[in-house]
Amino acid sequence: MFRRILALTAATMLLVAAPRPAEAQSIDDIIKRGTLVVAIDLTNAPWGFLDAKQEPAGFDPAFAQLVADKLGVKLRIERVTGPTRIPFLLSERADVVISTLSM
Repeated sequence: MFRRILALTAATMLLVAAPRPAEAQSIDDIIKRGTLVVAIDLTNAPWGFLDAKQEPAGFDPAFAQLVADKLGVKLRIERVTGPTRIPFLLSERADVVISTLSM
């Protein structure tokens, strides 16, 4: 009896702790909201860095701006680090990551 309770408890804990897939925003949701939120690592020039005015610059911010312009929405850049890129996406704090995922 004790083993059954232990096994049931362990199985329940595994189900609760299992990672859940992120619920992706649709492009229509982004357009309706009027803002595209992009996670970018701004510490990796020339892909992403802060210019003399402390504004995002480089390939990644420029590409993000092109996407936002094409969608007709404003761009909001969320500054991330290498280890926080994917957690920002999975926690829905960003719509997309454009941040040196491969070179």
